[in-house]
Amino acid sequence: MQREKENFINGSIANGIDEEKAREVFALIEPFAGYAFNKAHAVSYARIAYETAYLKANYPVEFMTALLNTYSGNTEKIVSAISECRRLSIAVLPPDINKSFTEFSIEKWQGKLAIRYSLTAIKNIGANAVDNLVTSREHGGHYKSIEDFSTRADLRNTNKKVMESLIKAGAFDAMAPRGSLLQAIPQIMSLSQRERQLKESGQSSMFDLWGQSVSTPLPALELEDFDVPVKDKLAWEKEL
Repeated sequence: MQREKENFINGSIANGIDEEKAREVFALIEPFAGYAFNKAHAVSYARIAYETAYLKANYPVEFMTALLNTYSGNTEKIVSAISECRRLSIAVLPPDINKSFTEFSIEKWQGKLAIRYSLTAIKNIGANAVDNLVTSREHGGHYKSIEDFSTRADLRNTNKKVMESLIKAGAFDAMAPRGSLLQAIPQIMSLSQRERQLKESGQSSMFDLWGQSVSTPLPALELEDFDVPVKDKLAWEKEL
């Protein structure tokens, strides 16, 4: 750096910079050189750069999944990473209550690997709520309908805002239109609460009072059959 000092000052003067100002700027640069040009840092950064480049080139789906999980709470980074996935021809599948997990995950889709969107990466969704929903699904299998979800899923850590965000983000698209489900949120929450109270009391139907074991039919939710415009769906997805 000392060898470069005069070159820097002379070059600054040649470019119309006052000598005193040039010396002042160099005084700021000089101590930083002890960090910026340190061999230990240079070698470490180079090694990380080579390793990550190798992983991205040879395991692109795994690499991008890890990247998305690293920046799960950063919307700007998520958008950037998904754009990179598109450039690499990696499909990022929408959130799905039967296929998504707490984190971004890898699954087979149309004969190749794809990334499934994380439920906790949706705004307003906490890890506790997702853990309960995923645990219920893993114990009893995929939710077959919104009624099945309402009676089986543990919604103790799931409030109206969480349900609304999941529906708007498309996590229940395989079960019913978003417009129908949004109007049915109070029914869904009420049914879930009732089922939980029955389970906690050790009773699943009135026949249990007499010790008879019977399959309890699922109560039907009266859903109005209507959907929302695609423009609204896209706006919700962008927001959430």
